Amino acid sequence: MKQAIDAPTQLKDTHILSPEKWHLARVVPQVSDTDYGGGIYHGKYFALYNQARDIFMADLGVPYLSLMDRGVNLSVAELHTRFFKPVFYGDLVVVHTRISWLRSRSFGVEQKMVCTDERTKTDILANQVEMNLVCTGKGAGAQPLPADLRRGILDYYRG
Repeated sequence: MKQAIDAPTQLKDTHILSPEKWHLARVVPQVSDTDYGGGIYHGKYFALYNQARDIFMADLGVPYLSLMDRGVNLSVAELHTRFFKPVFYGDLVVVHTRISWLRSRSFGVEQKMVCTDERTKTDILANQVEMNLVCTGKGAGAQPLPADLRRGILDYYRG
């Protein structure tokens, strides 16, 4: 049975948000995130993206911990990743995050990991992810997004 939503932006009641407004958060890869070659192990990139999403949510005024305290989670329903360049321990890493669409129980997140080449002082896109997050709780199935989270997202993109 297919669970993924092929085109969430084309569904009724989907809010399309500002495509140009990105939230920036510096993340710091740890030596424990690396593989034998000194690069960030591919599975550890998601922890760095999660770190940046936590910062973004706190800046929205809805820290993720406040959702957890209410028994609410944002579960990854779909995830697409593209790797372009390895990231290494010690690299200056900034994660760009934006919410591309919003529905009553889910939203789309796009994130890009950008590293600065210290020699040339240029930014290099290292990898990117797109994901659909669904609001879940203790019961089965999706539930409506908390009102404060929805309001925080909409206010951020209106501002």
